[in-house]
Amino acid sequence: MCNINNFPKEINNIKVTPVLPTRLPPRNAIILKFIDNTIKLEDIQVHVKEKLKSVYTIEEMMGTMTTYRSRHIRIDLLSQDECTSTLNSGKFAIRGHLYNVDEYLSSPRILICNKCNTPGRIKKYCKSTIEICKRCGNDRHDGADHKNCIIKCHHCVENHEAVNFKCKTISKFRQNLLNKLKENKHLLPLHIQFYIPQQYRDRKGEKALISSNVGIHQSQDQ
Repeated sequence: MCNINNFPKEINNIKVTPVLPTRLPPRNAIILKFIDNTIKLEDIQVHVKEKLKSVYTIEEMMGTMTTYRSRHIRIDLLSQDECTSTLNSGKFAIRGHLYNVDEYLSSPRILICNKCNTPGRIKKYCKSTIEICKRCGNDRHDGADHKNCIIKCHHCVENHEAVNFKCKTISKFRQNLLNKLKENKHLLPLHIQFYIPQQYRDRKGEKALISSNVGIHQSQDQ
């Protein structure tokens, strides 16, 4: 799905223009950590593409782009073998400096109803009588232009869309979800890890949720 050559150029005499994914699955992604802000992204792309042959995308991780001296870089690789070997090396050299390489861990996703914009439910089971605009909070079918309406969250009445993670309602739900996962690690699938955003960590260094059954299953396999 990431290679344009895998798509037909035409179907029934209709020209096909495929839209490729912007990113690959987390298992194909690695992170270069604490890259000096004085090194431009264009220079990083040149260095990475010289050493790695299956690069799909290279981008700065928005949450790490601060006023400090460094940020993280996400690299998506088409080759799983190249991804694994790069992770095993643990280091990546740019301009004579060695930077840490780490695996990319995705955050737990939350369901948000696309009818009422409430987290933790889906449209099929929603009891709302109208479809609520995520921008202004009014009925999406009231005849108004809801692509250019005033943005005002109907959860917290602040200036963002109702599904934005800046919303206090969404953020609180996300925090409660992570707390529930932490309390029930034994229910997590084996070999699955979730990234814990910094603002939701209980202690320094706790960056991932891992199933508490891993040790049990490893001992059974031996």
